[in-house]
Amino acid sequence: MPEESGGSVIGWLMYAFVVYWIAASWRAHLSRLEVTEDVLKRRAGVTDTQSSASPEGRSVAHDHDALLSEIVCRESVASIDEFLANTLKRYETIIAALNAGDREVLLGLVSSEVYRTFEQVIADREAAGLRVETLFARIETPEIIDGTVDATHMEVSVRFIGEAFNVCRNAAGELTEERPVARRSVDIWTFARKLTPRGSKWCLVATRSGI
Repeated sequence: MPEESGGSVIGWLMYAFVVYWIAASWRAHLSRLEVTEDVLKRRAGVTDTQSSASPEGRSVAHDHDALLSEIVCRESVASIDEFLANTLKRYETIIAALNAGDREVLLGLVSSEVYRTFEQVIADREAAGLRVETLFARIETPEIIDGTVDATHMEVSVRFIGEAFNVCRNAAGELTEERPVARRSVDIWTFARKLTPRGSKWCLVATRSGI
């Protein structure tokens, strides 16, 4: 009887050890799966939208990578580089319209607040009989420095850095500066557009100089 009792105890101990070993191995396997999944998501640029947004209306503002991904998705562009190329064209078009005093073009590209500022610049130049042309010698690739995206609205702040000549002529067409000098320009422009209705255009809503 004692031998049977001892064998029974040993059998139960061996059974318990096997169960424990299986459970520990399974937990380790699950842990490795979670780590692998997290790594794959990071490599693919996938972020957890639940932590920064609600199902009713996502708002991406603090995670820069998530913001860029959201812009590409909402704009239906191939990459953020394509979006920035389009934004640079918009920047150059607005500056050209401002230089030409083209109020009609500006009205379709900027907000009413920005338009009032630009219109005053145009009026002052006209009153002084001056015509200004901005000639860029170089423009760096624009950089998105901030922005927000939610269910109905997008807003993106972009920094433009370049070297430009501001060629100013008087009413007679003469240069007011004998030899224009290229000056470094740093502009931070904020563009916004509504996501509904579809097809709403980007609008310049704020401008400031930056570093």
